[in-house]
Amino acid sequence: SIEAALSLTSARPGPCSIIVLPGSYAVRWPTSVQGRTIQIIGEGRVKLTRDDRANHGCVVGGAAGCKIFLENLEIEAVVPGSSMLLHCICAAMGATVQVTKCEMTSSAAACSSEGQGSKVIMCSCKTRGPGAVALALLRGCVEARDCEMHGSTKMAVEVREEGRATLERCTISECKKQACCIWQKGAELCLADCTLEQCGHGG
Repeated sequence: SIEAALSLTSARPGPCSIIVLPGSYAVRWPTSVQGRTIQIIGEGRVKLTRDDRANHGCVVGGAAGCKIFLENLEIEAVVPGSSMLLHCICAAMGATVQVTKCEMTSSAAACSSEGQGSKVIMCSCKTRGPGAVALALLRGCVEARDCEMHGSTKMAVEVREEGRATLERCTISECKKQACCIWQKGAELCLADCTLEQCGHGG
């Protein structure tokens, strides 16, 4: 399993790369990898879901110096029939998570960055509702480039509590609430060459 592979890397120094074969994998992100540099690449169609034992989303970077690189994955953090709010990706406590060519579906936010020095970087990703796309708060930072964000039932991009977000060449469509919102003392929200379509009609 991916969890077992991650646990094995905790005893090895230096960066670690994991190639995942096609299939669906339930993930409980181990705390033993915090502070490491880890790359996970999907070879073919690879789907990551939250393990029922986990009390958080699929991938969590939760330590200063922790760097996680994810590529070519489908990531889902939704519990059918439950009101539990889960992020696909969370960077906290100074961690950095970069997500490239991934598709994400969540009940809370596809990507969340929380805390000073924390950063989520989204490159050429696609997100689908029902959750938000990106949440930056408590001085966390989110960067998104060339992403497609569709069908959120919440504010697609939300920046608050001194968080920062930058979107370049992104498309946000059919979002029921605001496409982007900076409030509650959010520090900065920048959009460049972005397209916003049919947003804010859900009340």
